[in-house]
Amino acid sequence: MARKSGSYRSPDHEEERIQSADLCRDGVSAAKTAKQWNRAPSTIYRELKRNASTSGMYRL
Repeated sequence: MARKSGSYRSPDHEEERIQSADLCRDGVSAAKTAKQWNRAPSTIYRELKRNASTSGMYRL
């Protein structure tokens, strides 16, 4: 299966980013989340790290 194209940071992917953060918060690994969204695991890790607050919670 081919990877999705386009920027993960685009507004079109906002819901996907929020759901990915929710899955991570609920204990689902970033690797498993990446597979679900057909993304590279590094994309999910980067997004979560980039938007983590000091408390570790995801923020947009």
